[in-house]
Amino acid sequence: MCQIIGLGIIGKMKKVFQLLTDADWEPCLEYLLNLRGKAKLTVTVQKYKKKRSTELNKFYWACVITPLSESLGYTPAEMHDELLGAYYGWEIRDFRGLLAPKPLIQWISWDSSRPGNR
Repeated sequence: MCQIIGLGIIGKMKKVFQLLTDADWEPCLEYLLNLRGKAKLTVTVQKYKKKRSTELNKFYWACVITPLSESLGYTPAEMHDELLGAYYGWEIRDFRGLLAPKPLIQWISWDSSRPGNR
């Protein structure tokens, strides 16, 4: 069965399907074929990307970043960068004529199959 992950009215309509298995394709295709000749559509296809949950994000910032930053004297954003740099490595970047270390990865997706992707 095709999982509908989003259904909402934006202007006219928006329907999002996740095609994760072979069985997911038939309901999606039937839906599109039923609209043929009835409406003008723009169809966008993008590769599935697992998203980090809001709960995990809240936990990370409240229970990992905040206590570490408070005990080590960093701001939460600085602590986040320190952890990224420690895990992914550092690069030296030119910032207004000054050389400054920055993490190789500025933000992470938490997709374990593709670590470090933006």
